[in-house]
Amino acid sequence: MRTLLKAGLLTLVSVLGLALCVDALPLPKTLTTTVFAGADAGSSLNLGDYSGKTLVLLVAGRKSYDSAYEQAVRLTKEWGSNAKLAAFLVADLGGVPGFVKGAAQEALMKSHRAANSRLPAGTRIPTFLDWEGLFAKQLDIVGECNEAYQLY
Repeated sequence: MRTLLKAGLLTLVSVLGLALCVDALPLPKTLTTTVFAGADAGSSLNLGDYSGKTLVLLVAGRKSYDSAYEQAVRLTKEWGSNAKLAAFLVADLGGVPGFVKGAAQEALMKSHRAANSRLPAGTRIPTFLDWEGLFAKQLDIVGECNEAYQLY
């Protein structure tokens, strides 16, 4: 009985901890109407195309990409083919200097391919390349997603 109680309490603490770290909000219109480059070569993405779904956005900076992809993979595997939910990775690239833009894009494309290769067939994690830092500006998180990704 004591072990069951501890397990229940640990689960409750974990769920509350996750709930406290996540912001739920309607996205600003700017983010739903802007077309962003995608991590697949030559692709573009628009959040407006996902109207009616619950979207989970993981906004990540240079040091937090890998952990954000891991979380997106876990969520996507858990949801399976749920048509009402979708996880997206937003690469916050607003501070990337122009002379390293190509190398940054190549590294992101590699991480994107690796994450999607671990998903069931027909399932993908769309990745937005936000070169202007628009997500960070609109969500008021400028400079906060490099060390740890932000979840919305």
